[in-house]
Amino acid sequence: NEIDLREVDLGVYSVGTDNEKLESIGQIISAIKYMPLLERQRVITYMSSLVHKLPSNLMMTNEQVKKISSEGIEVGGHTCRHPILSSVSLADAEKEISDGKCYLENLIEKPLRFFAYPNGKKNIDYIDAHRDLVERLGFSAAF
Repeated sequence: NEIDLREVDLGVYSVGTDNEKLESIGQIISAIKYMPLLERQRVITYMSSLVHKLPSNLMMTNEQVKKISSEGIEVGGHTCRHPILSSVSLADAEKEISDGKCYLENLIEKPLRFFAYPNGKKNIDYIDAHRDLVERLGFSAAF
């Protein structure tokens, strides 16, 4: 009925009902979203160790991405590891954006036109320098 995350300094969360699970998920995501990547990965690894078997269908497969692209759905860019851009150096942000773009373009065999900022809050999650990076990397628009 609860998940104990004191080991990673996140406290104890009630998960007995669906509403408690949803509330706890929101609180945990809010708590880890702005952590540095290595710290966030440590928390995620710890949380994963508490689960007997993780679901394998949380993210789209490469085949699913290729399929939706071939059916006319626009695939846009993001980042590789989903950092909040303002929490990493500009060089790391550029690598995250560029590597994600390159990976997806090679996968779907067409250029990406659009970019989605992780979390997307201007002047909190990304700044004008990130917007300039996105433009320089060849995206037509970003959201």
